[in-house]
Amino acid sequence: MDITNFFTVETSELSKSDRKIMKRMTSDLTNVESLTINHLAEEAGTSLASVQRFCQKMGYSGFKEFKFQLLTYIKKQESQEAAVSSSEYLDDYHDAINRVWTANEKDAEELAEVLATSSTNFIFGIYYSELPARLLSMGMRDLGKSTYFGDNLAAGEHLFPLSDENSTAVFYSVSGISKLFGSSPLPKSISHFKHSYLVTMNPDTPLKKYFKKVIVLPGKNLAQGLPVDPQSIPVIFTERVIDIAATKYRR
Repeated sequence: MDITNFFTVETSELSKSDRKIMKRMTSDLTNVESLTINHLAEEAGTSLASVQRFCQKMGYSGFKEFKFQLLTYIKKQESQEAAVSSSEYLDDYHDAINRVWTANEKDAEELAEVLATSSTNFIFGIYYSELPARLLSMGMRDLGKSTYFGDNLAAGEHLFPLSDENSTAVFYSVSGISKLFGSSPLPKSISHFKHSYLVTMNPDTPLKKYFKKVIVLPGKNLAQGLPVDPQSIPVIFTERVIDIAATKYRR
């Protein structure tokens, strides 16, 4: 018998004892692997012989074969659900990437122009946000722009004295959490820049008060569903900025 029929069998075709066993089995499938015939009989309020007969009515030689087929079915269902979850995750990524190239196109063009025309660029990113920040700094250096990179707040305090009124500061923080700055004087220093940008995936970030412009990338729900800050979205945005700068402002 196909195990899927176990879930669709008409209860009217079953005896009172069979219905007790069926009710117990369908009410909780989470512990089938550890369920023994003795436990099933006890929890269903019936006998070992009744459980064996029930399994035979379902088309199996006995409880052992029935349990094996049921476990196989459950694991297959879990695998399919996981595949669906993965598909949804990839769909969210695909949607976010598309929006980076549409909703954030003007942001990319503006940032590319500012970085390409400023006297000096200061790019910062801490922890996971270091990756897109480092990419942007390397890209601007390759284009011949005077660019400094920092992966910690102390670096900013040492580098900012090199800035002038036409310098630009870009700070990457995917999560946008306020504890990044702590008691550092960096926020006050950033406020003195003619151009200062925060690139984040958190539209509600409390850090926005420190910057002249906040660029919010799509994928907030995607970011919240991961144990680490996702890098693909800010990296793709950064690649777009570098490409625009290279195309329009290469000297």
